[in-house]
Amino acid sequence: MKRVAHVITGLGVGGAETFLLRAIPEFDKRHYQSIVVYLTGGGEYVDAYKEQGITVIPLGIRSTLGTLTGFVRLVRILKDYSPDIIQGWMYHANLLAGLAGKLLGLPVIWGIQQSNLGVSVNKASTRRVIWMGSILSKSLPKEIVYDSEAARAVHERRGFDQYRGRVFPNGVNEQAFVPRVESGQKIRQELAIPSGSIVVGHIARYDVQKDQKTFLQAI
Repeated sequence: MKRVAHVITGLGVGGAETFLLRAIPEFDKRHYQSIVVYLTGGGEYVDAYKEQGITVIPLGIRSTLGTLTGFVRLVRILKDYSPDIIQGWMYHANLLAGLAGKLLGLPVIWGIQQSNLGVSVNKASTRRVIWMGSILSKSLPKEIVYDSEAARAVHERRGFDQYRGRVFPNGVNEQAFVPRVESGQKIRQELAIPSGSIVVGHIARYDVQKDQKTFLQAI
């Protein structure tokens, strides 16, 4: 049986967190065992992960000093779990997972799920971690998985290793996301939308990272 350790920044409501929550139950339990280690503590999705039978372990990092103690704990957890591979999710977790994997001699895959590296949408601390990631991408991860060609191109222009990059678009459950006439009628009634009107949905928080402006321009 292969053991996979997922290291993610937090378990609040977000795209990467939701994707991971849906992905792990799809792994064949006869062949794969997974745990999730998250850098922070708490989070709206913690119970949802546990309900799926997924082991979640918080590091409780809340400060720069806490990062050091959290990293030491991460190394201990990974050493005890002895995974076949470590999967990082998002910049901060990628960095700590990569360093821990290097110390333990374990292969690490980085996961990157965004393509906007602008100053207006990334905090100074995040930009520093991105910069460090670009340098260490040549030595820490075995592969870097992006969710789009745009994300890969943007990061490789910033110095991320171009030979380790792979693109795996986020999948969609075609059985869950299908047209439902009854649901459409119900929503129209709730929002007082005329039956003949065209309705376009966009499921995301209102944030510059989600770029609703471009979405509206595209339609």
